[in-house]
Amino acid sequence: MHKFQTKKQLASFRAQTTPSALVEQQAQKKQAFEGSPLDRLKSVFSGVGAGLVVGALLDGLNLQVGGTGGGGGEGDITPGMLVGIVSGGFVGVNNLLGNRVYVMTEEQASNRLVQDYASGTLSGLTLRSDSGSLLKGDRTLTCVDSSTGCIVGCVDFVWRRGGSRGRLPNHVHCKNMLVNEGYRRRGIGRELMEGVRAFAEETYKGTDNAVECLTLEVDDDNEGAIRLYRKVGFGEPESIGSMGAKGKYGTVVFGRSFMVRDIT
Repeated sequence: MHKFQTKKQLASFRAQTTPSALVEQQAQKKQAFEGSPLDRLKSVFSGVGAGLVVGALLDGLNLQVGGTGGGGGEGDITPGMLVGIVSGGFVGVNNLLGNRVYVMTEEQASNRLVQDYASGTLSGLTLRSDSGSLLKGDRTLTCVDSSTGCIVGCVDFVWRRGGSRGRLPNHVHCKNMLVNEGYRRRGIGRELMEGVRAFAEETYKGTDNAVECLTLEVDDDNEGAIRLYRKVGFGEPESIGSMGAKGKYGTVVFGRSFMVRDIT
């Protein structure tokens, strides 16, 4: 069990891909678009056509709003047409030069994975190392295969102050657990949840920030996950699919339930 990994390691594991694989996918797509001079020519016409479509849409919008279709006389070039010709010509030349598909460097691909992971996990998520603030942002606990050094499972969790989520006391909320498909049914999920419990007790015990329980949300039809959480000490799931859950748990999500594990 490893408590924290680098942003790039986590992002690649979450996306189930690597920067090298992303670069290769783009390179293959670029090759498919530019496999021959004819393909390149088709790409030019595709770009010009896209620009003209944009121009036509702008003209249509102007017609609906202003009622004049651009204000020009018969045979005049409307603003929408002008935008379409310029943008279509630009895209066509760009495609002709072989720039229809931009192939990122591995560093750029790695940064993309990190950004996608951060925005997909939680808006405004702060990814940080163990030296960061204990009370801000999410943490991610990971399980690593000792023989390969690769992440095989992880779970995100965050400290929450009592009262910030309904009537709950100070607690640690678990979310986004993922275990590599080839490593499932080996106790990794249990190990991750126990790791969160141990971390919560060791980190906050005896302080004003001490937590009394762990919490999580689970889909009502995810029977396997519910069984796992019950085995590691969580109580029966309670539906948060009605407005009554707002006062107790601070959230309402149809088709999901809340589970709580006391650790005091």
